[in-house]
Amino acid sequence: MNTALIPSEIQNWIAGHAMPAASGQTVEKFCPATGKLLCRLARSQAVDVRSAVEAASRAKPAWATLSPVRRGE
Repeated sequence: MNTALIPSEIQNWIAGHAMPAASGQTVEKFCPATGKLLCRLARSQAVDVRSAVEAASRAKPAWATLSPVRRGE
């Protein structure tokens, strides 16, 4: 497995920005074949989900007017 493509830390993506979990906590993800640490993930909780849902709700009106091609850019 080429782990060079996996970032060392994966944060939440909220309102167009990478953000750590509000608690600052992370979860370690290990390769099951080798036991090697692959990355650390944001340990999201309800407050993080709420922030993401609120941001998505604010973005929805503008997002809905875009074509599928534009949404993918």
